[in-house]
Amino acid sequence: MCSWFFGRGQGRGYGRGGGGGGWGRRKGWGRDWTQHVQSLPNLEPVPNGCERVAAGVDTNHGLNSPLSPRFGRAPYILVIDVCNGEIKNVRTIENTLLDMPRGVGVAITQWLINNGVKIIIASSIGPHVEELISQAGLKVMYAESGIPVMQVLRSYGLVRS
Repeated sequence: MCSWFFGRGQGRGYGRGGGGGGWGRRKGWGRDWTQHVQSLPNLEPVPNGCERVAAGVDTNHGLNSPLSPRFGRAPYILVIDVCNGEIKNVRTIENTLLDMPRGVGVAITQWLINNGVKIIIASSIGPHVEELISQAGLKVMYAESGIPVMQVLRSYGLVRS
């Protein structure tokens, strides 16, 4: 058909021309995802001799919080400092990135890396997050969703009973 029939294209391909309209505009991948990450708090440095562990959880009940089925879309992120089999510090942080249309898991993972996390506990992780974790040299410990985080820490031997 002719351009007079369809009008100017929308930039989505199919030979309709017009340009524009691709990713990175308004609420897409574009400019504003780093702005969202800045809404998450910076954590104090990891204490000497400790490992920092993170898990996406469904509730704000500390170590009794159940593991969320989706890491990036979990309502809360639990950050735990473990030193010689003992828990030194536990922080529950609200996931303020839930309203992002895409890239939430990658943004949260980047924030966790920047804050010294070395181990991530999750029931499932997307392919982009998995690639980022691999590049950063983090460990992933998989567990079923709904299991309390403390139970997962014990089952993997991170915390003494």
